[in-house]
Amino acid sequence: MLDTSLIIKNIIIGSLQGIFEWLPVSSEGIVSLVLINVFHEPFSKGVTIALWLHLGTLLAVMVYFWRDIANLLKSVPGFFANVFRKKNENENFIYFLLISTFITGLVGVFVLKSAIESELLGLRATFVIGFLLIITGVLQKYAQQSPKFKTARDLNTFDAVLLGLFQGLAALPGLSRSGLTISALLLRGYDDKDALRISFLMSIPAVFGVVVLLIVKGDGFLFDQYVVLALLSAFLFGILTIRLLMGLAAKLPMWKFAIFLGGVTVLFSFFTII
Repeated sequence: MLDTSLIIKNIIIGSLQGIFEWLPVSSEGIVSLVLINVFHEPFSKGVTIALWLHLGTLLAVMVYFWRDIANLLKSVPGFFANVFRKKNENENFIYFLLISTFITGLVGVFVLKSAIESELLGLRATFVIGFLLIITGVLQKYAQQSPKFKTARDLNTFDAVLLGLFQGLAALPGLSRSGLTISALLLRGYDDKDALRISFLMSIPAVFGVVVLLIVKGDGFLFDQYVVLALLSAFLFGILTIRLLMGLAAKLPMWKFAIFLGGVTVLFSFFTII
């Protein structure tokens, strides 16, 4: 017989992932906070589940950007047919994805391993996540002030390395993947709309890599029927909210929300610890 409380729990965390993935405030951090403080999961398990739920929103991204993905896939044979010739925009984007994903893998595996094996528990984990949310918000604030004059066709090797580094660091809960990568693109002078599109397209190979890593690691609870329900919830809420919330993220100062949430989290954990 199914446990109603576990059904409700996993629908809640799945819906949080599906909603907050599109906002630059760290869906991983928010889901981890809820799992640790509301549902009393240990830090390592909370982080692992939060990362696993990205598979649901990855599928939502692939549905939303299916035209972009189809165009890139059509350009793959031409890219590999002559790697050294001058590339068109799609082939240049494939080059960017290959480099950024490689760097993300190098950085992210180390960061993810450290996070999952961390002995941080309860309120101390909450303090760290809150602190990282504040860093995310501050970076976004200054990124918004940069002049915007570049588009996706201007992506180069330096951008790929920089974005790969930022995306790898975002394996830490509290450091928003979209927040960091969009901020880096804005600081580099990229247009807001292009920054959103680039950020979410580059998430596809990175999140897929994380999912493969978690499967290889062999955490059996990831295939538990209740966690699968959370995954489905993340996908459904992601599909329903992606267009609205990506538009919202482009228009509203989400950095204020990240700093506010991080500040409240840090104060709560600090005063409770002492």
